[in-house]
Amino acid sequence: MTIHGFAAAAAAFERADYIEALTILNGALAEAPNADVLSLLGATLEKLGLLAEAAECFEQAARSGAAEPALLLKKAAALHFATGNDDAAQLIGLRLREALPDDIDLSFILAQSCLRSGDRLLATQMAPVLVSSDRRDHLEMAGHLLC
Repeated sequence: MTIHGFAAAAAAFERADYIEALTILNGALAEAPNADVLSLLGATLEKLGLLAEAAECFEQAARSGAAEPALLLKKAAALHFATGNDDAAQLIGLRLREALPDDIDLSFILAQSCLRSGDRLLATQMAPVLVSSDRRDHLEMAGHLLC
């Protein structure tokens, strides 16, 4: 994709014209899309409500030499969790804990996902990170896990 094509897709996204952004980005998929194209495609698919597909794009972007692969993978884990794909959310999230051991949002996603899939022991391991949050939902989850 040319810089002009990417700029046009990004402009369409910023205007909330997600169908136009998707149409422009779709043309780049025949080539080997770079991390920026895949990230924008993921964000566009997310806005269109295609969360599972968006998660896959963010995963691909992370593997394509993105500047911040951990942040893209965290986004993918959150989207997998949102679609009910706890296996994928936990697989990505647990691997990310090495890179982001004190990430409160990641710990919250993992705690919720582990509880939903019945793994309370693993969920409880997220409590020490959650107690350092200022957010009420994080603190409530930590309290739930510690009781």
